[in-house]
Amino acid sequence: MTLALNTTMRATEIRHLCWRDVDLMQRKVTVRRSKTDAGERVIPLDDSAYDAVLELRQRSKLMLAKTSSLRRLVDGAGFEPAASSLRTRRSAS
Repeated sequence: MTLALNTTMRATEIRHLCWRDVDLMQRKVTVRRSKTDAGERVIPLDDSAYDAVLELRQRSKLMLAKTSSLRRLVDGAGFEPAASSLRTRRSAS
């Protein structure tokens, strides 16, 4: 929400952002998929938007670390992805 309010970006533009679109050094975001006639637009990040982007970056790093750790755990246990399922099966009663 903070990013939308402080950058005038549309929700769809925010959803389509990739990390390659974010320039933390220049404090700007490049929107490559825009509804404007110009198509691509560059949006400066004010302090609030910049802080929100940094928080998202930190969260994504944590998610990646957790996913990598889980993948190593599963691979080390010898599970086959197709053979293992987290769904519970109903017992025939």
